[in-house]
Amino acid sequence: MDTGRLITDFFEDTARDNPNPAIRWGKGETLSWCELHERALLLAQYLIDERDLRQGECVAIGLERSPAFVVAAYAVMLAGGVYFPLDAKTPVARMASMLQTAQCRVAFCSAAQAGQISQAGPDLALILAERLEDIYVSKPEIDAMRNAPRLQASDPAYLIFTSGTTGTPKGVLVNHGAFINRLQWHQQHSAMTASDIILQRTALTFDVSLWELFLPALNGASHYLLRPGLESFPRGIVAALQSENITVAHFVPSLLKPVLQELQPAETALRNVYVSGESLQASLVAQFQAQFSSSCLLTNLYGPTEAAIDVSYYDCVAPAPKNVPIGQALTGCELYIVDPETLALKGDMEQGEIAIGGICLAEGYYNRQDLTDKAFVFHPELQQRIYLTGDLGWREDGDLFFCQGRKDTQVKLRGLRIELGEIEHHLLSHPAINEAVVCVVEDEEGEQWLMAAIAASGDMLETQEMRQFLAAQMPAYMLPTRFWQTGKLPRSSSGKLNRKAIAETLREHFFAEAVA
Repeated sequence: MDTGRLITDFFEDTARDNPNPAIRWGKGETLSWCELHERALLLAQYLIDERDLRQGECVAIGLERSPAFVVAAYAVMLAGGVYFPLDAKTPVARMASMLQTAQCRVAFCSAAQAGQISQAGPDLALILAERLEDIYVSKPEIDAMRNAPRLQASDPAYLIFTSGTTGTPKGVLVNHGAFINRLQWHQQHSAMTASDIILQRTALTFDVSLWELFLPALNGASHYLLRPGLESFPRGIVAALQSENITVAHFVPSLLKPVLQELQPAETALRNVYVSGESLQASLVAQFQAQFSSSCLLTNLYGPTEAAIDVSYYDCVAPAPKNVPIGQALTGCELYIVDPETLALKGDMEQGEIAIGGICLAEGYYNRQDLTDKAFVFHPELQQRIYLTGDLGWREDGDLFFCQGRKDTQVKLRGLRIELGEIEHHLLSHPAINEAVVCVVEDEEGEQWLMAAIAASGDMLETQEMRQFLAAQMPAYMLPTRFWQTGKLPRSSSGKLNRKAIAETLREHFFAEAVA
């Protein structure tokens, strides 16, 4: 691996004077690498000259998936800023918390979203997508930026927010060294060339989107920007795979399954499919291999946002074992199984908490030293800093396996990370609710549902009222699909809320309706 260059260096080398497509979208529309390079340089210079962007300062990009988003992402990094993707549809209170944590002064958005973002950050300097063309033509073409910072591997590259148990999202800050290490592993694994096309369909506020967006800078390939709104529609995804000759794509397992039902492998150019975010079932691996044979490699990835996207991989090159591993460590990552209480190292076949070390680790939670100190700890035996994932697992024959369940209430649902405690926190802020438990309930088809059990005083609360109450504080993917109300939630003999019993009650109460 080339340890001397960062993503900005790769981008400069790949993009300058390169007429090949860097971005594809719509029906045959493209933006070349040299056009992307010129626009990103001009926008980066604008950020430095006109917006006084300082090195290491976060810049929010609240644009939808579009060429303008990609230009802004590269421009922020070229200017020495920290790339911070922001969903402009995020509830105002939550967005305000994120912007305050990130200490943003500048944000990109569309004119349609300017009001929402200004409400969350009244002092923000907004750069509207509709005005970007004016910036591109306002200056002569430049070959090199003035006053451009020289980035180091230890400098921050991006900020991604995750769910937090106290109702406040946490910002994970990752440096350039960790980021480029992850990208270079992926390049080595996939051996991508300029003829490859990556499908960019992951929500831009989730870390998987980072390699979908930036990996082409290492190889001159291009990515196809899936039209916003089609991310979870198998038929629309398959149409893009077939018509755009996509060669590399990522899915969560629960989305890959219906995609395979729509897909005819002979009609696609797929050669690498990556999955992560949920447990990969052996039956799905078998279905994939039956359809593709050896023409496309399926790779299972695992990793938390706190460790540069992914830390382990398993290539499904043979009939899948009953329990599909999350595999072996990526280059630059070190994986351990430790005792959740004492941090003592566990041996083979011993279950414990998955811990991560190596250059892949994030700097921590931005402006939250208290949370950083709890999750990123110094291990006295290993003599290094490690991140405690909260995930449970074990090691067998050199491969790591993931156990269902965690030592806390964090879950991943359809690839999206959710702290159940955050939803419960907001439910308990409702004046009529005395107790609240949120669970993931699985039906007999294996489909998972986010459900809430509440104990409230007074009259029965309407489901729609509960959803509207939560929607004002949290994104849509964190809203329970069903609510069950009772006078008092069951507790164990120790007095704690009995989550297992509550989950079983929810399953029995809503099973038929949830499946329908």
